[in-house]
Amino acid sequence: MELGEPLRVLGLDVLGVAAAHPPIAAQEPDSVEVTVAVRDAGTTEALAGVVIELSGLRERHVTGDDGTATFDVPAGRYRLTVRKSGYATIERTIEDDLPVARAIRTIVMMRRPAESDLDAPASLLVQVTEFASGHPIEAAEVSLVGESERLLTNTRGMAWFRDVRRSLVEVAVQRIGYATRTEPVLLEAERTTLAKVAMTVEAVPLAPLEVEVRSRFLEKQGVYWRIDHDRVMHVFDTDDLIERMRGSPLLAHAFTRLPGLFVWYARGAPYFLGRRRCEIPVYWDGIRGPNPYGHFDDIPPEAVAFVEVYTGVRTPARFQRWPGDINDCGAIVFWSKRRAGRGPRNRERGRRLSLADGVSIPRQSTGSRGRNPPPFERR
Repeated sequence: MELGEPLRVLGLDVLGVAAAHPPIAAQEPDSVEVTVAVRDAGTTEALAGVVIELSGLRERHVTGDDGTATFDVPAGRYRLTVRKSGYATIERTIEDDLPVARAIRTIVMMRRPAESDLDAPASLLVQVTEFASGHPIEAAEVSLVGESERLLTNTRGMAWFRDVRRSLVEVAVQRIGYATRTEPVLLEAERTTLAKVAMTVEAVPLAPLEVEVRSRFLEKQGVYWRIDHDRVMHVFDTDDLIERMRGSPLLAHAFTRLPGLFVWYARGAPYFLGRRRCEIPVYWDGIRGPNPYGHFDDIPPEAVAFVEVYTGVRTPARFQRWPGDINDCGAIVFWSKRRAGRGPRNRERGRRLSLADGVSIPRQSTGSRGRNPPPFERR
């Protein structure tokens, strides 16, 4: 760095060294580095917490403990404004503009007005509005960074901080649905400073929209009402059944590991028992009796819309085992996709099941005795 022409200085005195001018033919950069050093005009001490603004730029800068602030700006000409509580604000430069065409360092000397009381409290009034409409935003949370006090804006979007003992505060404003803003604000002792904060709407990511077209048949049967009102003890759909079968070709395997329900095989067919070892009846589309596939384990999970499972006294009264019965044992209620309107009519009856490797499983005659497959669960 060489001694050059006198440094451009704001205030009363001139101190410092200017950067050497680049050759005239040098190409002007797209952006340049600007360093602003602020000193007390009486003591030449560095001043921290000075707010620096450049005309046409939204961002503001604050000097650190060494009294300097360094930042990059697009090449051009700017008007410089320097503010600090307890000092006279400097809002102009020589020739009212700061030319920026290269890296530059500027020293600003600030003078303290007569009878300035830096220890006197200040007040801060924050007004929060919506950027697009200008309407006030109610219930926005306003706080001063480093302070515990948090205020909510009123119906006019206002929040008032009294007896603030700092000359420079950082105001943080947040509200659900809006982008959070944090800005430094300079306060004047024994005066009220109004800070206007405009908030922009921020898109909140939402879960994908889920659309369910409900079956009129199931709705009339009260299936959705029982599910929506948590009256069903256990409810499974096709995917749930397949997952609970764990690769087994036997549908009854999906109903093991349920509290209060036991699966027992006798004469080649599964039976479901409650806690009192009473037999739990099975219903197909709301009617107790055989299913259209014949054997229980021949029911394909893909043909089932829902299965309701009840045990004990929570069994709905409509699932009676006989007229006048109070069913406190339980019920397993299948609702088919065919009746629910969710799939083609399945005309298969008594189909043979096979393992994943294609090996066929022979179906044991229901009339055989003494050669039963082992039960899934014995208790």
